[in-house]
Amino acid sequence: MLRTTLTGLFSLGFAVSIFLAPLSASAQSTYARTQHPIILVHGGLGTSQYLGLVNYFYGIPEDLAQNGAEVYVVQVGSVNGEGPDRRGGQLVQWMQDFMVVNGPTQFNLIGHSMGGLSSRYAASVLPNNVVSVTTIGTPHKGMELFDLAGEQPPAVLALLTIVFNLIGYAIDLTSGQPLPPDALAAQQQLSTAGSAEYNTAYPSAGLPASCTGPTGEVDVRNGQRQLLYSWMGDAAGTNVLDPSDLVFIPVGALIESRNGGSHDGFVSVCSARFGKELGIYDWNHFDEVNQILGLRGLWSADPVAVIRQHANRLKLEGL
Repeated sequence: MLRTTLTGLFSLGFAVSIFLAPLSASAQSTYARTQHPIILVHGGLGTSQYLGLVNYFYGIPEDLAQNGAEVYVVQVGSVNGEGPDRRGGQLVQWMQDFMVVNGPTQFNLIGHSMGGLSSRYAASVLPNNVVSVTTIGTPHKGMELFDLAGEQPPAVLALLTIVFNLIGYAIDLTSGQPLPPDALAAQQQLSTAGSAEYNTAYPSAGLPASCTGPTGEVDVRNGQRQLLYSWMGDAAGTNVLDPSDLVFIPVGALIESRNGGSHDGFVSVCSARFGKELGIYDWNHFDEVNQILGLRGLWSADPVAVIRQHANRLKLEGL
């Protein structure tokens, strides 16, 4: 807690973006040109674009496209659990609709936070159409915050459900999202117990048995190999100008009080482990997708460059 707070105090000003790719971003670049399209899947309380103006993945789709990628940002419900009628089902429907128009194809799925769970669901339901699943700060094994919410008296839980449903309605209304929010379903699924049930229903070799156990790097479904990757942050307060730190620092303290270990201010590193682990960065949960508006720690890695480099990794794997 002290480390992340001090990090935030010393990380003044806007983050300096350093593009690490060997090729400059241009329309002619092929650095990120994967064989199959890349789908970016946003997390909870998210949308593809806030108010139709600000990308959830801030600056990331544009950078990937400029470096040759065919990239799409899918809009799913902002406040929902997973399942056939919820976020994961919406992603599957989008993929199926895309293939009706463009013909059968395969996809590289990259999901942040709950978007990683949606991606795992799609990989299970449409195994022949997914060649890779990458999760970023995804709570595969649940979240201490939602365990705490589930422990509250029924009246308090009902009030929290109403508040987050209203937030979800506001986000979805401005993004044209028809799926009704269901904050209670999200809370139940993102609890430790709910996540265990979800992992039983949608298993993956990428999930470790424990916080220190090995992670598998490949799922084979219906004869189709799916490469599995993840990365995450391990800081809560990263920039004193970033208002999200005011949320992530106290939530991070809650995670630590429940022996959750290191975290990004929202999801523990233990819970986010999946597949081939590519790095733990000095980021909070929003920094992982270059939010808010690119604010992050002054000396931290550039999340735009990290995703660009991952696209190149997928390209070199023939994906």
